[in-house]
Amino acid sequence: MLESRIIPVLGIMGNGLYKTVRFSDPAYVGDPLNAVHIFNEKGVNELFVMAFRSSLNHEPVPHRLLRELAEEAFFPLGYGGGLNSVADCAHVISYGYEKVSLNSAAFTNPTLVNEVAKELGCSSVVVSLDVRKDVQTGAYRVYTHSGTIDTGLTIEQAARQSVDSGAGELLVHLIDHDGTYQGYDLEAVETIMHHVTVPIIVLGGASGQEDLVRAKNMGIQGIAASSMFVYYGKLRAVLINYPDRAVEI
Repeated sequence: MLESRIIPVLGIMGNGLYKTVRFSDPAYVGDPLNAVHIFNEKGVNELFVMAFRSSLNHEPVPHRLLRELAEEAFFPLGYGGGLNSVADCAHVISYGYEKVSLNSAAFTNPTLVNEVAKELGCSSVVVSLDVRKDVQTGAYRVYTHSGTIDTGLTIEQAARQSVDSGAGELLVHLIDHDGTYQGYDLEAVETIMHHVTVPIIVLGGASGQEDLVRAKNMGIQGIAASSMFVYYGKLRAVLINYPDRAVEI
């Protein structure tokens, strides 16, 4: 039996830990190193670090912070944000990260996914699909640069392109559900589940254990959340938390 991976996602800007709502209004919630230390104690399956707005603002990869986080973590790590070359990705892997996530560069420079996969192996390459539903057509479209640029691709087209290029995993980030506690839009994931064979991670909108269970029951292998694991209660008090038991398939 496979076990769903329950994955906290830490959003960083500069050296701080931040949370957004629908990719906007970043709010400072603490020190990412402290968050990693607490997640160590809680027995996390794995964790993703994402640098918000790095491509949009042309910010460099935060190498020093990534090294510090890797030294602190006792669990597998992935990183995404501002990765624009094979060298960028290789440096991150050398710090102890198991995976790198490509988003904007995967679509502005489609050959990069293939180049990184050849250098580091497909299992180390995740393509992050930032997805928004077109209210007029009902189609799910993929965006880059923190949700500001439409790639012109549907989620199905972007997923197939990414996997054909060498991605070993896809992360579906639901822009309109980000930070809202509305639950996952599982229809978006279902749209591509029968088109690709690689594992899929869903992120954006989780509010509680019931959302994790719904995603698990669909057969989604990676169940990710951010707000759910850094906030507590309606007033959004900052409290790092994690389920006591992994959700099993």
